[in-house]
Amino acid sequence: MCNLSQRSYSISKLSLTNFRSYADLLVVPQSASIVLCGPNGVGKTNILEALSLFSSGRGMRSAKLSDFRHFSAKNPLWGVSAHIDGPSGDHQVSTGADPENPMAERRIIKVDGNVLKNQAGLNRFASVIWLTPQMDRLFSENKSEKRRFFDRLVALFDYDHTARLYKYEALTRERMKILKTSGGTAQASWLSSVEAKIVEVGIALAASRQDLIEKINQAQNEVKGAFPSVSLSLTGQLEAWLSEKTSLQAEDSYAEALQRTRSEDQQSGRTSVGPNRTDFRAVFVEKEIGAHLCSTGEQKALLISIMFSAVRLMTKLGSGTPVLLLDEIAAHLDEKRCADLFDEVKKTGAQAWYTGTDREIFSSLFSDSDVFDVQSGALCKV
Repeated sequence: MCNLSQRSYSISKLSLTNFRSYADLLVVPQSASIVLCGPNGVGKTNILEALSLFSSGRGMRSAKLSDFRHFSAKNPLWGVSAHIDGPSGDHQVSTGADPENPMAERRIIKVDGNVLKNQAGLNRFASVIWLTPQMDRLFSENKSEKRRFFDRLVALFDYDHTARLYKYEALTRERMKILKTSGGTAQASWLSSVEAKIVEVGIALAASRQDLIEKINQAQNEVKGAFPSVSLSLTGQLEAWLSEKTSLQAEDSYAEALQRTRSEDQQSGRTSVGPNRTDFRAVFVEKEIGAHLCSTGEQKALLISIMFSAVRLMTKLGSGTPVLLLDEIAAHLDEKRCADLFDEVKKTGAQAWYTGTDREIFSSLFSDSDVFDVQSGALCKV
């Protein structure tokens, strides 16, 4: 079995059925490092994507659920199942298409045979963090992509964060619907009620984000790893209010802003004040420059540094070391950076799943890793 800390999450068995390029696949890891090698297009990332579904959301590709179904399968059902060992014990966790409506954009999640009411509950039984090549220039992307990345980190610490995000989105849609409908006394009361709920949820989201920013910055200062130091910050109206006022005062300012911007939001079709407008920023400390001005390799190194700080923090807080999904991780990293990465992963005690086209990049891991050559729809252990 995998040689991992009892406080580490790990996958001891993974099964895919009608998922992407795999009609049927079973993987039983025996080591803490799993290396998947092969040329582009053979299905390496599909395995990591399956593992990423053991978190809330649509996984590392943000794909439509209908895209998960095996391309040649007549059966519309697809499924991913795993034995996940963690601080709370060993659990059978599975997710897949809804048998009663397999074409719906809704997946069923079960833990030990019991259906979860919502995806947010997954965080209590599984914990995964991923880095993909598409994230290498994250700090140069739009605000929504950066928020999405950071919110995934927050959800690892605050189990209710994802549920709040969904609730906030639903409430802002409801508010917009009211704004686009003719007025009236009853409707004004309804609008005020919805806005009061938005304030409550929005402030909670901002507070959770800010709390993790402060903890990661502290972790960066406490541990100087092999990767560059990063200073993180959130910029937005909610964050400004929370830093300048009491929580109650911030709530009052938020409520007033929602009322003041009703006409503007009605015309634009967007919510102009709230956690949906927050920007996530990072600074390369040693160079004293914004991450968005750094090279692709530097941005990737900064992302890796943030990941390790989050992992160390989770371990320190006793919430369990997450599984690391590192897709084509060697891209834009030189030989020393790769060696540093492998060493840092071992220090965390995390189970790590790597993919790459060049097997030799991972040669230093071979003595204590499961190494697979990935072929179309199958794995061959090296």
